Amino acid sequence: MMISARLCPPDRQASPLGFGAAEIGNLGRRLSEADAQAVLAAAWAAGFRMFDTAPGYGAGLSELRLGAFLRDQPRDAYVLSTKVGRTCEAGEAPPGFAAPLPFAERFGYGYDAVMRSFEQSTLRLGITRFDLLLVHDLDRRNHGAAFEAHYREALDGGMRALVELRRAGDVRSVGVAVNEGDVGARMIADGDFDVALLASRYTLLEQGALAEFLPATQARGLPVLAGGVFNSGILAAGPTYDYRPADTDILARVGALRTLCERHHVRLAAAALQFVRAHPAIGPVLIGMSRPDRAADSLALLDEAIPSGFWAELRASGLVAAMAPLPIDDRQLVPA
Repeated sequence: MMISARLCPPDRQASPLGFGAAEIGNLGRRLSEADAQAVLAAAWAAGFRMFDTAPGYGAGLSELRLGAFLRDQPRDAYVLSTKVGRTCEAGEAPPGFAAPLPFAERFGYGYDAVMRSFEQSTLRLGITRFDLLLVHDLDRRNHGAAFEAHYREALDGGMRALVELRRAGDVRSVGVAVNEGDVGARMIADGDFDVALLASRYTLLEQGALAEFLPATQARGLPVLAGGVFNSGILAAGPTYDYRPADTDILARVGALRTLCERHHVRLAAAALQFVRAHPAIGPVLIGMSRPDRAADSLALLDEAIPSGFWAELRASGLVAAMAPLPIDDRQLVPA
């Protein structure tokens, strides 16, 4: 699998996994400052050298905590990604995060909003140069009827701001971070992007990105980061799908996957992670964590030996799209 240098940590011994920093912004549960720093220290010790955060993670809390950790590390030793599309201001924080910072969030994708978002991120992180700066949550789920207006704002003004920041050396690469594959494909066609992040839409449960998004990235030569590979937890023994209780259809499909895993003595989370990694367009996979032991556990999932028979039966069962690449296709497998 070829991974663009834009996404490669400088340390050749670094983990191929990246650290998704939403959980240290108190996604799902509250972490103390000490606990958040312990998670980051464990990830660093395990070899994580790519870190992805956003202003929307805890109304800036994730960036604040990540910056406190990274400022003690050599700047050229890691890859740092954050996002634009939200600015923080005095007010009530949005729901979804436990004990976020006391700021309201305002969506904005125009020139001034992108520049302000970038400036706020530098202040929270205490870092002035980012490797990746991504347009975040520009989708129908977040914006509804306002989506098209925000989309034009991003392409007409926000793109100009991103290009200026890239030209000035303030960011190395600019890209999109989306939860809707068709929107991501459209942005890639319309903008001047270097990289893309897709969250939750290419997993063992969902392969809709095979239709438009992943072909678009390959046609343009854009490397892809994958987030949400466990669909917010249900593919890793968690109770939720896309941060909500799973419906009966999702529960049935997960049940079928678990049955297959049990038959081959495979952990579902390991299969979920290795399935995503098998696609040639995908580089680092971002893993979120709120406990220090999760760093080593994630690496163990990546290295777990999965029999060839499992992958063959997965495809034959129709549980994944027929055209989805599998580790068996590259002969990266162990005997059944």
